[in-house]
Amino acid sequence: RLSSLPVFIAVKDGQPVPNFALTTEYNRAIWHYFLDEQHQAIFDSLLSVKRLKQLLQQTSEEKSTILYCFTHAAKGKLFFYSATSEELAASEQLKELFLGFGASKPSWRVLHCNLLRTAASMADMPATVPEQYWVKKPASQVPLFKGLLQDLRYIVNLTDISSTDSTFWYQSYPVNQQQLKLLAQFGHKKRPGIPSCEAIPVQYVNLRSESRYLYKTAVMVKDTQSQTELSGHSRDFSSKGLQLETALPVRFNKGDIVMLRLPDMQKISARYNLNELPYEVMAVSKSHTIMNLRAAETDEPHVGRLFFQQLIQSNRAKLTLAEESPKYPGLAAALRNMYLNSQNSFALFLHRKGIRYEINTVAKGGTSNCLYQLLNLQHPHIDAIDLNMILRNNAASLQFAQQLKQMKRFDNAKSYELFIALPANIVTGTIEANCHYDYEFSSEQKKQQFVLDALQQGSLFCFRLTLSRTGRPDTDYIAAEMNYISAYAIHKAKQLEEELWSVAGVIDVIDISEEVAWRYGAAVDPVSHKVQQQQLVLQLQQPVT
Repeated sequence: RLSSLPVFIAVKDGQPVPNFALTTEYNRAIWHYFLDEQHQAIFDSLLSVKRLKQLLQQTSEEKSTILYCFTHAAKGKLFFYSATSEELAASEQLKELFLGFGASKPSWRVLHCNLLRTAASMADMPATVPEQYWVKKPASQVPLFKGLLQDLRYIVNLTDISSTDSTFWYQSYPVNQQQLKLLAQFGHKKRPGIPSCEAIPVQYVNLRSESRYLYKTAVMVKDTQSQTELSGHSRDFSSKGLQLETALPVRFNKGDIVMLRLPDMQKISARYNLNELPYEVMAVSKSHTIMNLRAAETDEPHVGRLFFQQLIQSNRAKLTLAEESPKYPGLAAALRNMYLNSQNSFALFLHRKGIRYEINTVAKGGTSNCLYQLLNLQHPHIDAIDLNMILRNNAASLQFAQQLKQMKRFDNAKSYELFIALPANIVTGTIEANCHYDYEFSSEQKKQQFVLDALQQGSLFCFRLTLSRTGRPDTDYIAAEMNYISAYAIHKAKQLEEELWSVAGVIDVIDISEEVAWRYGAAVDPVSHKVQQQQLVLQLQQPVT
């Protein structure tokens, strides 16, 4: 359910080189956003030497920043503009200009950028069972990987934290049209000969009901309401549906019915009329240019479905499976291990117990997320946390559970924002936090007032909680452990499997305190604010004397 995009950076001759990005069906929109007109990723300029050094020099445990981006298309080329909060903090004039102008563009994005250290040795998970139970050889023992992994030193985790509400506030920053040329310094220069960064799809259990095939053909999309037609092309298809990419952003939402026309396919098919084919929108990417479509239910057999069924049957040997064999077998597993071994994120798992949903399992990385530290204040020296801040007002049963009941596995995640205000005169060993979720505020203005008051009167922590519906667990990943447990205690193996299958949802947590302050117009220095937060948490962790 990874919705953040991990970009793996090698260091060669002292220079950082983005080599790989670990992609899933949930983070692929971020990958596509950073592709230029040549379909090359622009991470080499986005994650420059200067920016990586700034992140490494941060004194806080989490090396992170907020990245503000937009694009501009001209003469068939796509130009990228980006700035970190530290770069914008150097000039109030530039900050207002970049945020105000950028937020007016449809391509506006706000991303949380987190730097993690890694090494090739992290490609293996520590052995938990004797060697005779291993299912696969460790990645480090496969000679191919030594050359691919040996230079990897860092992972930059990119998480899209944009929202319609936040964009509205950024658009309120004043823009002086006479100064727009100053934004040129944030533009990415076109440089030839840049080493390409490859997308490596996570290998996971196939959850689809049928195979998909990679195929690009022209598709015309008609909006049944406006009767206008958009041009696009297919990315892949199956008999039941297809993935479509359009040249311009669409306004469709999940559940809408669109009519498709396949002009090129019609030239090779006299048997089927490939006009006015009804398809239901199942998902739309954040860029609004990629849609997953399913053949709509009709009284008569769906013509598009019949056509694609015959096309697949007649050309199976020629078609390329979308789930084709990876270019480097096993590399995805190695990168997945490197990411898991180095990350500092925090996740909560919602288990379904009969008709109830409860959170009784959490996962944390090697270094603690700020929210974990706040929840751990009552038990600072043991791995136990108090979830009251998160579960206030029955959030698990009234909000998270109700949301999960409405979601399917392939639905986009639902995001919540948690605001935690601490008073200035806080006493060591006690914590009286004022906590609110975004949905508890009656208006955006009330939310802004809470944020500004909290920053003025004490400290403010803000976290983005991203709730996803889970599918079946990938038990192949822990096959060795399951085999070992089954050999000695079959009832324990069954108990563990039941626990895994009971997971209905997962919540990922990201610290967005830095972004929220600027969103609502507070004059906060991002570097000092982060240090102050860290110092406050450390102070609260001190035992009472």
